[in-house]
Parts: sequence; C-alpha cells; structure tokens
Amino acid sequence: MYELKLMPPREQPVLDDTPFALWRSPDGEVAATFHRRPEGYLVRFVDRADFSVELGVGQITCWPFPGKSPAGARDLYLNQIVPMIRGHQGELVLHASGVALGGAAAAFVAPTGRGKSTLAAAFARAGMPFLSDDGLVLTAEAGRYVASPNRPSFRLWSDSEAVVIRGEVAPEEDENEKSRVEAGELPFQEEPLPLRALYFLGLGETARISIARLPIRETLAELINHSFFLDAEDKGRMKRHFEALARLAETVPAFALDYPRDYAGLPSLIAAVSRHMDELGGTSSEAD
Repeated sequence: MYELKLMPPREQPVLDDTPFALWRSPDGEVAATFHRRPEGYLVRFVDRADFSVELGVGQITCWPFPGKSPAGARDLYLNQIVPMIRGHQGELVLHASGVALGGAAAAFVAPTGRGKSTLAAAFARAGMPFLSDDGLVLTAEAGRYVASPNRPSFRLWSDSEAVVIRGEVAPEEDENEKSRVEAGELPFQEEPLPLRALYFLGLGETARISIARLPIRETLAELINHSFFLDAEDKGRMKRHFEALARLAETVPAFALDYPRDYAGLPSLIAAVSRHMDELGGTSSEAD
C-alpha cells in the first residue's frame, strides 16, 4: 500500500513539459494533467492539488492548493490516485458506485457529476446496502466478477446530502465542491458480492426511466472510458488492461440507464432497477 505524505499548501508551479494526458470537466475545462517524472508521475488537479507518484518507493507526496482543505486532498488521493495506481498494477477499478440487490451487486458507471454517489446513497436509504460510491474494484473469479466494498461514506453535493441522507429540503445556495459524508446508520455491504449487471448512466435529459441492453462492443468502449488507468502510453500494461476489460464486457451484461434527475423520482428508479436485477436472475455472471 502506498503512503500519503501531505505537504504544506503551495501555489502550483509552472510546468515546462507537455502533459501526456488530460482530464476535462463536464463543461470542457481542464481538470487534471498528467506528467512523467524520473521518479514516476506528477498528477496535477488544477487549482486543487499536485501529487508526486513515486512508484518505486511506495510514496505519494501531495501539495494542496492554497485554501483547499487537507480533507479534500485526502479525498483526491483515495478517490483518484489510489484507483489509478491499482489500475496501473493490473486491477480492474471502475468509475462506478455499487449497491447490493438480491444477493448480487449492481454497478452504476459514469463520469464525475452524473449521479453515481447519489444513487448509492438513495439505495442505501431505501434499505439496500452499498459497496462503494466510486472506485469500484472488480475481481475475476471462476468465470464471474466479484465487486469488493470500499469505504462506508459518500462524496455528495449539499443538495444530495440534504435530500437523500437527511430527508430535508435541498438548500438554495450554490456549491463548488462535494463533501465527504459518513454513511452513519445507512447499510454498508461489508462482504464482496458477485456482479450481476453494469448500468451506464445517461445525461438525465429524459422524461422517463429507460433501461436498454448494450452490445459488447459498445460496453467495451464505455469501460475503457470509465476505468482507472494511470498511463495509456504504457503499451504492455494497456494491452493487459484492454484484454481484462474485454473479458468483463463479454461476461457481465451491460445496460444504458437513463432517468430524470429529480429527487422525487428516486423511489421509482430504485423500484425499476430492483425489478430489472430480479429479472436478470440466473442469466447473470454469478450463475456461470
């Protein structure tokens, strides 16, 4: 396991090299840049934190941006850096939340801001334990895939926290960042579960709930876009990563899930997904 070394906050220095990869926010702004260094990698989350990833010595050094909390830096470390390293080391880690339904796991796969954490919290509040609000780890076992639990907490916007966690009216003020919310009394799935289905979340620009089967080729393309991996230019590791994702796409049924982004509609969504998981039943990977 890697150790996080948290340094005093600093302004992000100008970097004189071209990043080999970028992450963009939903509105197209550069959110993170990736740079090679002799000791490993530098991962910059713009105006949030710099992380020096020293793979050989098992240490991650973080310099938070001035005004950003140490808790926020630790969240970036746990939610982004650690899954990237695990992907680099050959594990399958998806940008996905996971919930337990009928003795199996459902994975909700999507980029940041699409509603993964809100769904995990909503299912838990409805009495269905959650495994993770993001960074879902999958392991191939005897012809099926098993989803492992992560941390018993959620990263939520303040309106989701108010409505889904506390059952209150959403606040009116704007927010700039998610905050970490402990699960408290909400049920957490502490043991791994066989993965029954992958649900890729749509944009929410719809008036009704829809669940549509995805072909394997489209599933693979989505998995490539929504899996953690540190360096796509590392050809050997990338080949093994691609092959692992292809096996996952061939093994576990995948679906496009879209629904109106309306808190009042969450009970109907939970009921629809629960019915769908029940209908999959013995056709899923845990029965192989």
